[in-house]
Amino acid sequence: MRKRSAPYLALILGLIALAPLINLALKNNPFRFAASLADIFLVAVVAAVALPEFARAFVPASVVVLSLALIESVFALFEPTPAHIEGGVTNGYVTLDTPLGYAPNPGVFSSIKCEGDCARHQIYNVSYTIEDGGFRHTPQGPGPGKTRTALFVGDSATFGEGLNDDETLPYYFAKLRPDAAVFNFAFHGYGAHQVLRALETGYFDRYTGGKVDLIVFPTTAWHAERSSCLPYYTRFTPKYGMVGDEAVYAGRCPDESVVTRLLHQSKAYEYFSQHIPSDLFHPNERYKRYLAIIKRAQRIAKEKYNARFVVGFVRVGNSYFRGTQYSDERILAYFKENGIETVDITLADDPDAIAPSLLISGDGHPSARAQFLRAQIIAPLLDAESARKTLNPR
Repeated sequence: MRKRSAPYLALILGLIALAPLINLALKNNPFRFAASLADIFLVAVVAAVALPEFARAFVPASVVVLSLALIESVFALFEPTPAHIEGGVTNGYVTLDTPLGYAPNPGVFSSIKCEGDCARHQIYNVSYTIEDGGFRHTPQGPGPGKTRTALFVGDSATFGEGLNDDETLPYYFAKLRPDAAVFNFAFHGYGAHQVLRALETGYFDRYTGGKVDLIVFPTTAWHAERSSCLPYYTRFTPKYGMVGDEAVYAGRCPDESVVTRLLHQSKAYEYFSQHIPSDLFHPNERYKRYLAIIKRAQRIAKEKYNARFVVGFVRVGNSYFRGTQYSDERILAYFKENGIETVDITLADDPDAIAPSLLISGDGHPSARAQFLRAQIIAPLLDAESARKTLNPR
């Protein structure tokens, strides 16, 4: 029996060895996960033939796997696939296992994003200069004397993804305020939880000398997902729990399991994860935590640095909040009730109708023009008197 089973066992081992190669060859192909399931199905069928004593287990297992493969194929066939985007940032860009989860390395890094063939359709081709302190370089002249310090914190929009060093929000702010030393501590994927952890640990102190006059945090409602460890890229970033209405540091966001990483290849999983969030039964909690984190960050900025902490809020439209008790207006009301200075930097009356010139075409991040317009709104906030006139304009 063993001799007769040997060819089948060899075939099973061959199929198992072939699976990773097929998976790699089908990278960016919507049928990638379906092909992997089909390979598992073939392994189960061959195993049922080779080992008839276990056929009762292999046969139903193969039926289940085949059914999943067919379901996956349907989603791969009919679920829209976004345009294939190539490109990225030069190797060595990011360091992991930092107090904020991850951070950029010092150096000059090329970042290219293309739709399809980079030789024919580049979305952007820019450079990011990262200072020794792990923050983005902000070109700024000597000015009449840098008597103030302004700190920009937040995500890729504030960092200036898709823009050169002289096109970012902090850069335009520095041009408008030559009296200020300006630091850009924003980075791709960062959220309110990283801002708070940086303030709690004095992350910025060795670069600013502990002197900060203004901290600007441009943010939007979907940062709430990041503060609740929901996106995959938040693994190992600071985690905050809730004790009453207070946000309390609770270690780090958990890493994804190997199974979850594999599931990210699935079109069916992608569909359901987008339409059915993991906090389906308590969606309001993410906003409660997000707001509590910002409230605590504002308090630490005041108590520790005697600095003004200003939220630059970008509205997303109330349809985004469907199924929750929250809205843009409720978030803005929370900021006002809790004394959190806020300025609207949406740059549109309707968040769904932002002018195309304010976005990088094919990407969606703010364009250089949008960054300049936002800097014009924020620049007066360095002066207490003009800040009172500018804040909460709506």
